[in-house]
Amino acid sequence: MKVLQPIGNGGVRVAFFQNTVRIRYEYHPSPRGKGVLVLAHGLGLTLEEWDWILPCLNDEYHILRYDLRGHGQSEAGSDPFSFDRLGKDLLDLVDYLEIPEFHFIGDSLGGKIGVYMALSHPTRIRSLVLNTVPSYIPPFVRPIVLNHFKGLLSTGSMESLAEEVIPRLCYPVTEKKETKLSAMISSTTPDSYAASLRLLMESLPMERLKQFPAPSLSLWGEFDPYIPHSIASVFFSDLLPGSRFLLVPNASHAIFLDQPHTVARWIKQFIGRPHKPAQPKPSENEWFEQVRARMTGIIDYCQHTFTSVNVINVELMTTFRVFVNGEEVSKGWNQRNAKRLFIYLLFHRTVTREQLCDAFWGWLDLKNARNHLRVSLNHLKKMLSSDDSGEVPFLMIDREQVSLKGTIDCDLQKWMKRLQRAADEKDIQIKKKVCEGFLDQVGHSFLPGLYDDWILDLKGQIEGQLVSLLCSVTDQLKQEGSRSQAMSLLKKARRIFEDNEELLKQAT
Repeated sequence: MKVLQPIGNGGVRVAFFQNTVRIRYEYHPSPRGKGVLVLAHGLGLTLEEWDWILPCLNDEYHILRYDLRGHGQSEAGSDPFSFDRLGKDLLDLVDYLEIPEFHFIGDSLGGKIGVYMALSHPTRIRSLVLNTVPSYIPPFVRPIVLNHFKGLLSTGSMESLAEEVIPRLCYPVTEKKETKLSAMISSTTPDSYAASLRLLMESLPMERLKQFPAPSLSLWGEFDPYIPHSIASVFFSDLLPGSRFLLVPNASHAIFLDQPHTVARWIKQFIGRPHKPAQPKPSENEWFEQVRARMTGIIDYCQHTFTSVNVINVELMTTFRVFVNGEEVSKGWNQRNAKRLFIYLLFHRTVTREQLCDAFWGWLDLKNARNHLRVSLNHLKKMLSSDDSGEVPFLMIDREQVSLKGTIDCDLQKWMKRLQRAADEKDIQIKKKVCEGFLDQVGHSFLPGLYDDWILDLKGQIEGQLVSLLCSVTDQLKQEGSRSQAMSLLKKARRIFEDNEELLKQAT
């Protein structure tokens, strides 16, 4: 390991690690030096998250903390945000510092980086301590979260986001905590926050977690508002073979600010004890073994539910085709509003029964509308049954709400994401390729045969987004002297959007 000399009175080495991007890090040597702790902060925060707990750990361990890519004073770089990329940043940093192995402590996004690092380089990480790191994010939850935060970030400032999240991060919120958190959040750009949030919403590789190599301690704040600790305890204490789960009392999400002394004591105890799986004592008590077997069965059911793969593939842009786990569902779509209902759920994912009644049978009284809805839902359930058992893993229906579940792969939704990313892209050729790809995909028609008001509005929004992107691309191409490329692109666009006034102006 490199000998890092302390500088200043604080015994801290502060530097920027130069690789593909500049990564800010601090190294805090310890006089006892039992080992190295690497600390990775949470979404939207910086290495200052550890200010309050650092003195409680640094008396026994060397500490390496750093700003994640795109956070604080670390550069975002041009590479897309991915766990492979963020994990490589960490690996390059510890290699540069010649740290062969270390204990890893991570908060939310930082914790997930540690999980991937332990899976890909198991000999480097001796143990994991994870704060609020969900292993599974239901697909129908992700768009709700992403759309909400997209609205908060739409102003181009972090102020609205900080005002919403800070009161939920701590228990209680004090002026000192609020000031520290506000400074950290304001140092992250909206683009980096949005890219990092999309990563955080990804589920961990469940099958690989069963062979999780490192002993792990999962911590959760008693009053964490984002993910209930009752759900979190099932994910980590039961799905990871070598994991322990502890609930931090009187703490919200930011446990390292709320309860630094308690958390530090638990971390030291966890790291310091031998990590051998405890062997359960045999029991001769018949009723106890029956109860235990039933409870284990519940856990097995949860694992199967969370790890099973159910996929719906949907072609929507130029035709309508649906495949359930690889098998096409070709019949029944023109009956009982099945096609309209399915597409509505495809884009709304979780809705109330009243919303569906208003959307499809708004002219009827509520009782008759509910009867129509019940018949239509039963018809749709039969169509989406994935096997002869009649089980429908894709629809969740209760007395109040209807949800479309499972992994949904829809051509239109993927293109909507590509158009959104292209709007923020700086490279004109990449933007041009996205426009060409979309136009080639739709040919001469776009969303044919769909006439509900909400989907016509959606079609108009997509058209507006595409036209705005096309105008931006063609303007820049003209400025660069590539008028022929601009005209060729506009010719393709006018085949689909022939009456669009903005495109007509661009063609002159």
